[in-house]
Amino acid sequence: MGRPRADANAVPTRERILQAAESAFGSDGFVRARLEDIAADAGIRRPSLLYHFETKDLLYAAVVERLIEALRQDLEGVMDMTASFDESMMNIAQVFMAFCDRRPAFASLLIRDLLDHRETVYQTVQGVIVPVLDLVEAFVQHQDGDVVPEGLPVRQALLMFCVDTMVRTGAGPLQEPLWGADHQGLALARQLFVR
Repeated sequence: MGRPRADANAVPTRERILQAAESAFGSDGFVRARLEDIAADAGIRRPSLLYHFETKDLLYAAVVERLIEALRQDLEGVMDMTASFDESMMNIAQVFMAFCDRRPAFASLLIRDLLDHRETVYQTVQGVIVPVLDLVEAFVQHQDGDVVPEGLPVRQALLMFCVDTMVRTGAGPLQEPLWGADHQGLALARQLFVR
């Protein structure tokens, strides 16, 4: 038996599994992603993966929770009550777009989850995604003054912007033919939220 590679333990096993699973679930979806392939991408065998995550559902939930926690932290970092509402909303929009571009599996996972009919997916989405949406909606609604355009259904406007961004990100090579070379996501956010 040879010595392990020098970099084999540079990234903890659990983190390598989560990185490999994020990629696999993002590209293949829950049903088609195989634990054997995820384990191989993480540099381990399937029994080792199952030591860390007893089921595919638990691994999937951990991936989604990890993505949502990273997004929540990014968003909380720009929700500044001292900044102007317009500046805050543009910062939130930019952070969300950058997150989707940086973590493309996020969009694919959520789009599939919204169309999937497995109960565990619904529980995961409701348990970890809805609270982040609630956080941003509460931030928008608690701004001082009359800054939200009158009659704007805030939650639906947030979802419109988010879904547009996620579908664009998930479209891969169809991004430019569908949205054009100059993506207008920030312009959409500006129209929705800035007076």
